[in-house]
Amino acid sequence: VEQADTVGVYWAADAIGRWRPAGGGEALLPLATSKPIPKTYGSPGMAYGFAAARGLGMFARGPDDTLIGQLVRAENVWLQAGVIEGLAERQSLSDQPLPGWNGLVKQLRDNADSLFLEEQTEFVRLNRKPRQ
Repeated sequence: VEQADTVGVYWAADAIGRWRPAGGGEALLPLATSKPIPKTYGSPGMAYGFAAARGLGMFARGPDDTLIGQLVRAENVWLQAGVIEGLAERQSLSDQPLPGWNGLVKQLRDNADSLFLEEQTEFVRLNRKPRQ
């Protein structure tokens, strides 16, 4: 983060989400923000917010997790898209559907305030299924 290495942060968040180490969620939480971060580019939430929210989505027990609900309801499209992508990745790594997953994706797709989020939810709905 101090080096403004957005690619490094993305892959670190991905590893934390997949491995779920103790303290991993706490490490990602401060980055799951829409505040501008010095030395980064793009709209607020794009540089680190998306990656952190994605990692937290993979880290979560499912869509009903309180933190996930907060990110899904965030007013920042990067946080919403990130957590949906993380939950979708978790779903694709699982042998069974995550409880509440289909309803959450349908709700977000139908109520999206942006075309970007609508397209993101439709993509994960069609492409992220539990392992068979």
